[in-house]
Amino acid sequence: MLHAYVPPLVTSSIILSLLTLFKFTKFSSKAFQSLFILCIFTFMWHFSWVFLFIQTEINIYIDIIVKVSFTFILYLPVAWIKTLHDIYDFDFKYKYYLSTYLSLLSLSLFTNLIIDGVSKFSFGFYPKAGILFSLFVIFIVFCSIKSVLVICKGMNKDPYYKKISHFLLASLSVYFLSAYDILLNFELVRTYPYGFICSIVFILIISYTVINLDLASTTKIIETTKTINRSLEAELINKEKLSSIGLVSAGIAHQLGNTLNVISTASILHQRLEKKGRLTKEISTECWDDIAEAVDLSKEIISSINSLSQENNIMKPNNLRELVVAATTVAKGKSYESVEYINDISSDIEIFCSRSSMIQVFMNLYLNAVDALPESGGYIKTYLEEGVDYFNIHIEDNGSGIDELIKDNIFDEFITSKDENSGTGLGLYIARKEVQKNKAKISFSSSKEGTVFLINFPKEHT
Repeated sequence: MLHAYVPPLVTSSIILSLLTLFKFTKFSSKAFQSLFILCIFTFMWHFSWVFLFIQTEINIYIDIIVKVSFTFILYLPVAWIKTLHDIYDFDFKYKYYLSTYLSLLSLSLFTNLIIDGVSKFSFGFYPKAGILFSLFVIFIVFCSIKSVLVICKGMNKDPYYKKISHFLLASLSVYFLSAYDILLNFELVRTYPYGFICSIVFILIISYTVINLDLASTTKIIETTKTINRSLEAELINKEKLSSIGLVSAGIAHQLGNTLNVISTASILHQRLEKKGRLTKEISTECWDDIAEAVDLSKEIISSINSLSQENNIMKPNNLRELVVAATTVAKGKSYESVEYINDISSDIEIFCSRSSMIQVFMNLYLNAVDALPESGGYIKTYLEEGVDYFNIHIEDNGSGIDELIKDNIFDEFITSKDENSGTGLGLYIARKEVQKNKAKISFSSSKEGTVFLINFPKEHT
């Protein structure tokens, strides 16, 4: 006669062999790691049942074995859902499932509400359902429905994932069959709990999918590709920042030339009048004031360029008016004196952001506005609308507006209405990325009379 503990002993041995195989294959993807955890918890469940079925009479160990084993069973739906999400590379809100698991775990470990001792069967002892056992069943049903939805969503990715989905649906179908064992908890049937067999087939199908289709390696390639893309995007954004400085370099040189000219003129005048003995206190003060003002402006220009070129992701309170002044100072390098910049931001307003990031945003918006302004010049106005929990920063111009053909895609990469020698189409794309990095939102309205960009900043950190 086959002893009752033999099937779980065999299935746990198979899973142990799988874990050993996985260890030597040295897969390192998220999908494989989740499968590895799924196998471990299934192994613990099966192996603990071996000890349960060995028992011949009620003793202090039975209650402990049953409740500890049930903790592994409880976690299996969570591990299964996480495995699916990692296979398809979907986001997984782990904390919601984990909190439910921990709630049920506390009920099953420290009370008799989920597991109320054991029942005696011909094959041995088996867990008896408590009055709240239905909560566990509901949790299983919810996870099963969620699993089907994840698999169906994954089918839409591409033919490769569609093939994977067929295997996963097959494994899930087998997993459903193991739910038959729940009837034993309510003593509705008294046959042997063959859910062991279903669960091992369930694990074997998933393992076959991972190994045969090289899913772990594929997921690793996807993750590596994403890392490379993020790195390339960061490099592209940094180059665009430097390109922006290059674009306005002639104008910046012109601005610095003007300040140096003021310093030179004032110092020469001061020196000549002093030699001739005609230098009065008033003239001397005026010359030094002009020199100091020119030096301050030069420092402001250089500081703005440094802020723009440095990659600084430190989030802290920054004076909004100063950010606008810094961006305006650089942007004036392209527009010279033909554009009127109006800064209506109060000097006491602060926003929580990265300084270099937001200067880049403002400068990109100003440079785009300059291109839309008439040749005779125009204005770019920055003003603020303050709400209870937000700041709305408006950047308004009286240019020709945004082309209707590209309005819907204005924030996408390489979208531009300029000729290929005048723009890269990355300005607004980068502006949106930087705005989002600062936990804000950007939108716009545009007509033939002009354009207004709106940056919505939450006050929660300000």
